Amino acid sequence: MAVVGFPNNSVADWRIFINEPKVTNVSGELILSGEAMVRFSDGVRSTHSVDGAVILDVKRGQIFRLNLTGSRILQLLRSGAEEPEIACMLVREFSADPATAESDTNVFLTALRQNALIEPQSQK
Repeated sequence: MAVVGFPNNSVADWRIFINEPKVTNVSGELILSGEAMVRFSDGVRSTHSVDGAVILDVKRGQIFRLNLTGSRILQLLRSGAEEPEIACMLVREFSADPATAESDTNVFLTALRQNALIEPQSQK
């Protein structure tokens, strides 16, 4: 998996491509990280389709387009999953390389934080 592109304009196109060798199974259970859970910032809305998702930041007037993998990460975040759990689910659902899924999940979540789309649960 590789995260490609994140322009600094009002419309960002997050594309995550899985280009690593396929993994047929993953042993072990989901890991709980103990990190602070995140919440979506005020004014952030999203909608999902079979092709991915769109995030609208109402306060900043920005639109972000995600592919299916990015959409799945958002769904997992909304369900309360944390970074290690998300990476594990990407491995299971998309047959991604575990190290690549972990790294790319981190990069993706960092991009969400840098664009103020998510924040620690304790902040308002």
